[in-house]
Amino acid sequence: LILSDKAADALPFLDKLTRVPALAEGEDRIRIGLMQSRCHHALKQTSQATDVLEHLLTISPPEALRDRLNYELSRLYLETGQPRKATEKLTQLAQTSNGLWKTAAEQELGYLELQGHKPKEGSK
Repeated sequence: LILSDKAADALPFLDKLTRVPALAEGEDRIRIGLMQSRCHHALKQTSQATDVLEHLLTISPPEALRDRLNYELSRLYLETGQPRKATEKLTQLAQTSNGLWKTAAEQELGYLELQGHKPKEGSK
């Protein structure tokens, strides 16, 4: 449903999945939340998309999923004209042990700095 441009149809299904006890927590819950966020984004509901991802960060996801959440959030914040919040997420991402995400974050931070959006002192 998500891939076939039926995000509005997918959201109720995904909401039901979050109430299934076996899927209501851990990595499965985070993956469902990522899909929910994509649906909200596809429906131009960016605020709901960021709310879902921010909530997922409170679940204490494993590093690989936390990195993905921070990257997705940074993209949404940039898209909605919130470079300070994007910089905050990218700065967190730049601290990861995963070289791919670290490089992506550093490149985005460099681009933002070129655009005049400097990170807070001591955040690098």
